[in-house]
Amino acid sequence: MNVDAVGLRIEYRSPWYGGEVGHASSTFSGFEMPISSLDLTSGTFENIAYSSCGLETSIEGTSGSWTSDPFETPPSQTIGRVHYQLMNESLDDVILEYASSSDGSTFTNFTVINENTLLPDIAFVSIKLSTITSCITSVSIDINDPSISISGNIIGDVDGFNTQYTRWLIYVGGEVVSNEPIVTGSFSLSFPIGKYMSAGDTSVEVEIKSWFNWDSDGSVSTTIVEINSVVITGGYELEWDEDPVCIAVGDQTLTEDSGGIILPFTNRCTDDRTALDDLQIDIVNTNPDIVTVDLTQGDIRLALVNDQSGQAVVTTTVIDVAGNIWSETFTIIIESVDDVPVINEFPSLVPVEHEILTQVELLYHDTDSSSLTAFTNRSWATVNLQQGIIEITAPNPGYHSVLISVCDTTSCSERVLDLEVLALPDLIIESIDIGDETIREGDIVDVRIYVRNIGRTNANLISVRCDADNVLIAIAQPISFLQPGELGVVTCEWIVPEGDGVVVISAVVDRGLEIDEVAEDNNQAEIIVTIEEEIKQQPVSSGLQMSSTAMTTLAIASLIAIIGLFAFLAPSKIRKIE
Repeated sequence: MNVDAVGLRIEYRSPWYGGEVGHASSTFSGFEMPISSLDLTSGTFENIAYSSCGLETSIEGTSGSWTSDPFETPPSQTIGRVHYQLMNESLDDVILEYASSSDGSTFTNFTVINENTLLPDIAFVSIKLSTITSCITSVSIDINDPSISISGNIIGDVDGFNTQYTRWLIYVGGEVVSNEPIVTGSFSLSFPIGKYMSAGDTSVEVEIKSWFNWDSDGSVSTTIVEINSVVITGGYELEWDEDPVCIAVGDQTLTEDSGGIILPFTNRCTDDRTALDDLQIDIVNTNPDIVTVDLTQGDIRLALVNDQSGQAVVTTTVIDVAGNIWSETFTIIIESVDDVPVINEFPSLVPVEHEILTQVELLYHDTDSSSLTAFTNRSWATVNLQQGIIEITAPNPGYHSVLISVCDTTSCSERVLDLEVLALPDLIIESIDIGDETIREGDIVDVRIYVRNIGRTNANLISVRCDADNVLIAIAQPISFLQPGELGVVTCEWIVPEGDGVVVISAVVDRGLEIDEVAEDNNQAEIIVTIEEEIKQQPVSSGLQMSSTAMTTLAIASLIAIIGLFAFLAPSKIRKIE
């Protein structure tokens, strides 16, 4: 093998020592820090005083203590940790204690805690600090335990580092929060940072630094510190929204059946942030059976239920857009009134039959009384309240008015009942007669219909219809006139059909209801008729057969003989004797 040229790559590795720094920073701004300073000039002082540096003992070498005024946790927030600062941090002999309360007046005994310890979730807290040599310059409490959370990854080779001095650090407000070793892998860390904040600040700077301290043999290596997220929690912002304020409606006293009342309401309400039209108004009524309560065009409307009395409790709730509430509970008293009985209207004209007991319905009610009496101004009209009827036996035809009175224990109601007293005929089919002879197919039968007027006045032009099995036989000649109690008769000629063994013969009087009667349901009657088969003529034997001509001649001869015999036997004529 021939080689034309040869190239050499020479790599030289040399140990490497030294340090490198990488950093990134960000500022969170626009929010007030969730921390509050305690007023060191107020509270309870025991052998301690507020001086130019802060709180220090009044007598050198002796212990003094300061107890803060009660601190209230902001609404809907939680209390965090207590922090204090000293004039000389090296002289830290401070003893920190706290007492808690749910109402701000009654507190527990004081309990010793370490600085930066998370307090239990309480509404009120009082802080006590005791010292001999320290000068306490400030005391603060953070809210919601503000914390920083960081997550990320360290990727690559860390063999070339001096692991003791290779670190990455977290700064908040220029102070170190945490100093972490550089170890490959993912991480997720969280630290409280309230002690690094100051009350009143509206921004905080977060900085992350990596310090690489090399102790390498010269091998190639790559190391990456990757920060994926930085989150600060605990901030809050309170917006104060006052409760709505309304002028109370107050208790109401009304009288039964008075109708009701309208009470101005919405225009008598105010709210610091919500317009009146946007207020939500809820009304709860405990007794809608006696009064209905609603909101109409901004006013509370009370509408009484007819004939009801008693008491109702109404709760009115006004809610603004933030959910703040104003509420009032008032009582509505409805005083009872003794109502008069009520009689419903009668028809304009009620027809009744002359001297026939007629019942007319009486509708009435009285919500206040069950003990009622009733009477009329006519002796022939009486009231039966239990059955709700007026019983009338009118003695004279014509138009009459009856005054109906219904009374309770204190008052009466009256209504007039107008009557038209009628004397009417009343037609009935008294019987249907077809004789006693046997009825055969093909016969022509006279069906006699007997009609009687059982009413109290005459009936004229009375029509009668005859049917056989609901098939018209004939409409008889009308009966021109029937007096009360009189009986009339008409005849319908019926041709007996073939093939029917039994036939129902029916008759109807005044089928067209042209005559006003006492009753219209008694105008029909019927009978059942049995039909015999037609008798067929049998042929006569040859020896006895007689022609029709011979039979006619025989009949004439017999008739002449009878006449002659009658003339022979009859008495002689009466003669006048001269």
